[in-house]
Amino acid sequence: MSLIVLDSSVIAEYVNVSGRLNAQASVIFDSLEKGELTAIMSPTSLSEVFYVVSRLYVTCRVEKPNEKAFSLCDYLYYHPSIEAADMPLSLIVEAGRIKYTFKLALTDCYVLALSKLRKCRAAFRHREVEMRKILDKLNEEFQIVFLEDYGT
Repeated sequence: MSLIVLDSSVIAEYVNVSGRLNAQASVIFDSLEKGELTAIMSPTSLSEVFYVVSRLYVTCRVEKPNEKAFSLCDYLYYHPSIEAADMPLSLIVEAGRIKYTFKLALTDCYVLALSKLRKCRAAFRHREVEMRKILDKLNEEFQIVFLEDYGT
């Protein structure tokens, strides 16, 4: 079974059914549902899912956006194919080292740190501006996949 660390952007894309990369995110979630893939999420990513999805639901005028965002986080946290990672010192320090070295968003640093410590790929929606500038260096140290690379 394959293992992957999910960034919150992948989940947000999956929830946004009209998103440009929803089909690619759906492939990941279909694999999770079938038990063909196991995902790991950092606590910071789960927090960001709540924030981003709440905002998405407000924009879409969904009733009780925070309650629905909580339900999504609850679903992810207890999903049998998704592991909510602990926050050991090794993860905290590795995320800090990545932040210091690469100057990325802290949540992205935790995704990359988890992928390095667990020796698996990190999945992001797309290459953010700060990643594009240093992608060669990131690829030397991490296994990264982007939904945008898998057709639309």
